[in-house]
Amino acid sequence: MKEDDKEYVRAFAAMFAMNGLLSRGEWDGLVRESFRLADSFMDELESQDITGIAAIKPKKKYERKA
Repeated sequence: MKEDDKEYVRAFAAMFAMNGLLSRGEWDGLVRESFRLADSFMDELESQDITGIAAIKPKKKYERKA
């Protein structure tokens, strides 16, 4: 993953964490806690061996019957 992509993923993770904290009514230290959770998410994401999504081969091509 490129560095720019990592920053976008971190920002999205912080956004979703913030949404979750707001839905629970937690306001104190909202931004700091959101980015702490996002950083924890990023650490866990980087520690996993992610190779991508496997390609799914079509079983057979559809042909219209006359």
